[in-house]
Amino acid sequence: MSVPMPPTIDADNLDPEHIKTEKCALNCLEKFLKANQRISQRFQEFQMIANENALAAAQKMGQAPS
Repeated sequence: MSVPMPPTIDADNLDPEHIKTEKCALNCLEKFLKANQRISQRFQEFQMIANENALAAAQKMGQAPS
């Protein structure tokens, strides 16, 4: 059983509607990736603050972090 190959990209199949759909899909993907990157950055910042607070609390209690 063979997997069908995607159509080749050439001047014949790049009608305006196809181009418009491609641009829309790429725009959506770019927005998703940027949002995902921002979320990951915020999560990393949150984790760093939580770790700093846990370390400070452990030091205040006179305990070594585990």
